[in-house]
Amino acid sequence: MITLHLVVTIADATIRDHFTQLLNSLETTGQLRDAIPRYETKIAFHQTPEDSVQHLQRHFHSVETGAAIVLSDLFEETIGTRSRSKPEPSSWAKDMRDSFQHNPFAMIAITRHRRIPDIDRTIRTRCAAPGLLETVKLATEKTAYLTQPKRQQLLNPVLIREIRANETEMRAYFRLRHRVYKVMGYLEEEVERATSRMEIDWCDTTALHIGAFELVGAQKKLIGCARVMSTGSLEGACSPNVTALANTDATLSRKMETDPMIMRLPIFQSMRSPYVNDLFVETITADKKCGELSRVIVVDKYRGYGLANLLVKFAILRANGRDVERLLLECLQVHERLYNKFGFKKIEGEGGRVIGVEQSMIAMDLHPVATKDVFAGAEIVVEKSCLCACKFRECYTDEYQFYGDRRCPLRHVL
Repeated sequence: MITLHLVVTIADATIRDHFTQLLNSLETTGQLRDAIPRYETKIAFHQTPEDSVQHLQRHFHSVETGAAIVLSDLFEETIGTRSRSKPEPSSWAKDMRDSFQHNPFAMIAITRHRRIPDIDRTIRTRCAAPGLLETVKLATEKTAYLTQPKRQQLLNPVLIREIRANETEMRAYFRLRHRVYKVMGYLEEEVERATSRMEIDWCDTTALHIGAFELVGAQKKLIGCARVMSTGSLEGACSPNVTALANTDATLSRKMETDPMIMRLPIFQSMRSPYVNDLFVETITADKKCGELSRVIVVDKYRGYGLANLLVKFAILRANGRDVERLLLECLQVHERLYNKFGFKKIEGEGGRVIGVEQSMIAMDLHPVATKDVFAGAEIVVEKSCLCACKFRECYTDEYQFYGDRRCPLRHVL
């Protein structure tokens, strides 16, 4: 059982009374427990930000498997004139993010705005109990994705390969992205509420899409994904299929028309470091082919098997095979170590807010050609257009020494 502390710090007395009543009702009726059954939830009310910070410090220091959510009306400040104001995270919100970014931690802002950059979720001041319960549930699920998973052994084999250009597989892929990005708070409100429950943007029309499939008998289940975008054409991109799928949803179709990627890659629009700017200029003046890795996702219950490593490995190999000269990415700082293992290095300088996601992230860079010999074992398997994983963890985390061996559970597939 994971201990979850819901820390409430509300300055406005009327709002505080309203949320106190809601939370007490959700707790006494058992609705809070039923919504997040994996957690032992404790609600703590504090009057000052300083008391809340001290509470979180004690909590994360005292428990090995702890998570926390802070609910507050102090996470927002308004920038600009009244007619053109926009919400920004308050200095306290920024301090909280910096202090606890390596912990399973989420912030919920009580506000009239639909979205605040770098705040995980927002909720209106006069919300009803069901809305509060759903918001707390989503914030809790996000903390699960920020928790280091325990190493596990796969029960069924998994294949990592490119998504095929058929509607069933592509729809499952975009729905997986929507499901996880909704939990992470990365979706604009209209996309979060899209009737298709898909997450598609303009970049998908030129991207290479990758999936991780669990094989159970003759059935295959999508349990992870990634994508590689490029400033040039990529063999295998599914542009017409992506556009056709987006056009089945009015919200996504409208966004595809109004949000084109003018600078070719999201990182070129969100990051302002001289290094990134120079790379962008090179793509124009020297026709340099740069790529960007994104949407690296593994379904929560399948974390701990090393599948994110395989998705990244496969993406690098595929980028290299399509002559991408530089591979970039944007990620939360907590995920920097994952990408360091593959040779990605943090780009010095300030980070930026990722386009559409509205979260501050760091930028990283890799030379795919320079890593060509790093995954020699993987390149043997990628000849079959896939990577694989099974109960023999030492095989797929090393050099695929069981490839073609009689012990290989996937020898009939590979």
